[in-house]
Amino acid sequence: MKYVFYDFETSGLSAEFDSIIQAAAILTDQDFNVIDSFDMRGRMKKEYPVPHPKALLVNGTGVELLKNHEDSNFSLIKKMQQKFLAWGETTYIGYNSLGFDERFLRQSLYQCALPPYLTNTNGNKRGDALKLIHSAAAVSPNSFVRPLNDDTGKITFKLEKFAPANGIVHDNAHDALGDVEATIGVCKIIKERCPDVWEAAMQTTSKQDVYKFINDDRIFC
Repeated sequence: MKYVFYDFETSGLSAEFDSIIQAAAILTDQDFNVIDSFDMRGRMKKEYPVPHPKALLVNGTGVELLKNHEDSNFSLIKKMQQKFLAWGETTYIGYNSLGFDERFLRQSLYQCALPPYLTNTNGNKRGDALKLIHSAAAVSPNSFVRPLNDDTGKITFKLEKFAPANGIVHDNAHDALGDVEATIGVCKIIKERCPDVWEAAMQTTSKQDVYKFINDDRIFC
């Protein structure tokens, strides 16, 4: 089994109108040994040229880079797709990827007239490290440091808080490659400290796996 850990930095929160401006991914084996990686940038889409100021403050991207990078947005998306396809059948994992990165990936591929369902077709599967850490922390809450949000005082699982609180290096928060490396660190500690949660999660990364699980285990929780 191979994993692709990936992350995007974007020009805003709207998958339909904003652009992926940085895409990074690391391909690993089942023991998280790095096989290959990429870190790419590109310009914004010409059709929607106005970025959200807060997004740029978060990811530290300058307007000059958005307008004048050598790669167009189409070129960025095409190069990313070609790299993903070259890696073959894998399980795609991000941090809150099902709620954010996956939407941008599908919309960007679709707008470039490319097949949009890359992560769950042709034998590929997908998971979300944020959902995994929620489950692991619920099953075994003392296995991790659960940091508090500075504003609310409540437990937070934001990557920039959770990673350093648990000894995971995350010096470049909101840089796509830095977030990918931190996501791998989170998955490592889940697999080490809550192996049952990790194994169970890997059994439900595709519809076919879920159907098989239900058919094999008529009674389950």
